[in-house]
Amino acid sequence: MEILLWIVGIVLSIGIARHYYKQSFSKRLSFFLLVDDRPFLRIAPDVLERLKINYTLPPPTPDSAQEISTQVISSIHHLQVIIANTGARAITFVESPTIEIPVNAAVLDATIIHQNPSDLEVSLLRQPWGGKGPQSFFCSVKMMNSGEHFLIKFLFGNVINPADVTVHMIAEDLPRTLKLEPLPSDATKSPMEAIEWSAVWVGVIFLLMGPCASLTASAALTANPFPETKDFFFFVTHLRPIHYEIVVGHVSSVLLTLMGIAFTASIGLKSLFSVRRRVVLPVSFRPGALPKTVS
Repeated sequence: MEILLWIVGIVLSIGIARHYYKQSFSKRLSFFLLVDDRPFLRIAPDVLERLKINYTLPPPTPDSAQEISTQVISSIHHLQVIIANTGARAITFVESPTIEIPVNAAVLDATIIHQNPSDLEVSLLRQPWGGKGPQSFFCSVKMMNSGEHFLIKFLFGNVINPADVTVHMIAEDLPRTLKLEPLPSDATKSPMEAIEWSAVWVGVIFLLMGPCASLTASAALTANPFPETKDFFFFVTHLRPIHYEIVVGHVSSVLLTLMGIAFTASIGLKSLFSVRRRVVLPVSFRPGALPKTVS
C-alpha cells in the first residue's frame, strides 16, 4: 500500500511540475468587462418618454478655445473594460492594442480612469472616423509587464452590444484579436480572499479520514494476517470477511487522501496556485462597489 501511495505521489508531482513549468513561459493578454450599466432600463417607459437629457461634450483639451457643444441623447450606456497582462511574461507590442467600437455607437466619452502601476505609459487616442466601419480607439502602450493593466470607461448615448467590442493588436505569441469576456468572480480578489474555506475544511476532513482508515486496516491486518501460501487457489479460498474489509480499508484510505488533496488544493486553495495574474483594483473600482450589470 505504501508503494501505491508513493507511485500516486510521484505521478501527481510530475504532472503538477510539468503544468507550472509550461505556464511559466506563457503570455496572456486579457480583455475583461468590468461594468455594463444601462440606467435608462430602470426607468418606467412613461417617464422615459418625457425625459430629455442634454449632454455637454467635453472640449478636446482642457485649455481648448473651441466652443462647447451640447446634444440631446435618448439613452446612456456605461461600459468599463480592462486590458490586463494576466500571463507570466512581459508583453512587448509590435502594434499597440486598438479597441474597435460598433459603427452605430454614439460615443460620448472614452477615458482611462485607472492604471497599474501608476507610471505605466499608456494613453487613449480616438482615431479619425469617416462614419463607415468600426470606430477605433488606439491604446498607446509599448510594453506591459506581468500583472500590469489599465481600466477604460466608455460612455455611449445609445445602447450597444458589448460582445461587438473587440481589441486588435500585434504581439509575439498572442492572438491578433481579443473579444470582451466577463471578469472572473475572483479576478480582483487577493489570493487569500479567493480561498474557498468550505472546500478547504472538507478537504482537511478527508485528509484526516484517510490515515485513520489506513491505521485501522493495518491494525486489523496485524491481528488477522493473510494466509501465507504460494497457492493462489488456497489463498483465495481461505480469505475471511475481515481480510476483504482490510483491503477496502486501505483502498478507502487512498481514495480519501486523493479526495482531500482535490478539495483542499484544486478547489479551496486553487487561488494560491493559479498561474493567471490577478487584476489588483482599488476597492472603489471593484465590482461590488460599482453598479450591477443590467442585461
